[in-house]
Amino acid sequence: MNEIVMKISHKLDYISKMRHFNQIYPFLLAVVSVIGWRYQMYVGMGVLIVIGILATLFLKDVKFAIPSIMYLIFNISSGFSNSKVPIFFIIEIVVFILFLIIYSIINGYKLKKMKSLYGLIGFAVMNFLPIFWCHTIPADGKMLYCLFFMNFVYLIIYMVLVNTIKSDSINLLATTISYLALIMALECAFMVYDLKDTTDNILNLWYYMGWGLCNEAGIMICFSIPFIFYLMAKSDSIAGIFIENIKVLVAVIGIILTTSRGTYLIGFTEIAVLYIALLFVAKRIKVYQNFFLGLSLVGICILIIFKNYTIEFINSVLDNVFSFGFNDTGRSGLWSEAIDIFTDNPLNIIIGAGYNATIMELQTAAGIQLGPQVYHSTILQTAVMGGIFGLLILIYHLACKYINLCKCEKVFFLIIGIGFIFVDIYGLIDNTYYMYYFMIPLMVVLASIDSSLYYKNNDIKE
Repeated sequence: MNEIVMKISHKLDYISKMRHFNQIYPFLLAVVSVIGWRYQMYVGMGVLIVIGILATLFLKDVKFAIPSIMYLIFNISSGFSNSKVPIFFIIEIVVFILFLIIYSIINGYKLKKMKSLYGLIGFAVMNFLPIFWCHTIPADGKMLYCLFFMNFVYLIIYMVLVNTIKSDSINLLATTISYLALIMALECAFMVYDLKDTTDNILNLWYYMGWGLCNEAGIMICFSIPFIFYLMAKSDSIAGIFIENIKVLVAVIGIILTTSRGTYLIGFTEIAVLYIALLFVAKRIKVYQNFFLGLSLVGICILIIFKNYTIEFINSVLDNVFSFGFNDTGRSGLWSEAIDIFTDNPLNIIIGAGYNATIMELQTAAGIQLGPQVYHSTILQTAVMGGIFGLLILIYHLACKYINLCKCEKVFFLIIGIGFIFVDIYGLIDNTYYMYYFMIPLMVVLASIDSSLYYKNNDIKE
């Protein structure tokens, strides 16, 4: 039996080192994720979990579970009630988490690898402390107490991953997240197709996708785009550059289908800046510059040839997506409420009122449910949750995030750094930090960066 296992391990290890493995493997899991989300999410999640576990066991490196972990939550195609979570969902998630925790315990923990640890511990403590003085949760909303522990969950995910990734995982990470943009675009496309007959113009649509809203899909597209450009920058062939540009095109379609003003503003600006940045840092700089010039000329020609359609589309975007112009559509009221909560008493100012500071009835994918009000601003959300203590933790975490990124390879630092900046700017006007759909991918990124820095600095592979 052991001999068979060893043969399988050697064969898979050989396959994992093949030239295009890092492109094909996450692509196949991305396909599984989209199919699972569309047709049967429990089957899709089960397949991702099984592949993640088997890949880890046979290849003895959790980096091969990165695609499974990254795509898992985006399989959720229906909302859950606060009072009852499906047993299949609980079983699948618990099995995967327990496997990763046990595997990490067996492999041990190295403090030197965990460069983002203290900031994440701070988030966990900040999130938990208000449980002792929060009195807003009603008797029929006991599940909301779980939200006080969410940052502990993110901390555990980070600690498990950073200590069980045993080799440089940057390329696999980048490819995995590049396909996340495509997953978001396809899920948005399916939702728009399903809802197209409910409106005169699809740019008027606003929809739930199960795991989140369409504008939250837009946030994750903006999160993913820099990794496409990193792969484009590192590509050594015209074919490679062309493939990454196809990904960008799909991401652009996804941005349009989110019908989110924030995603339009941040996403298109981010893409423009990254295209320009690659003119100076691409691996085959002359090839990329010529490709960029040709792409620009083709784009201009298309705009001229289809001038009327272009004008019609722009007017449609302005009339529908930007129908309120740059009005905050209620955010200023939320921000004022957040400031009022933050300044309400000394305890709130110093340590915060907690994630459940305000409980209200909210429209969700599962219908009207009790839930905490979120404030569409990382800074104000942190102030409400953790007061001055929380804001100091946020500053420390962001400093560590960018400092660690600065120690990475120059191209990775520049491209992903630009992406981090744009997403953090997005977080000033929408929900990013403390939202599970953002925090879990962020933990994977931080763990990959920190473990890669560890092996780079020590010039070893376990």
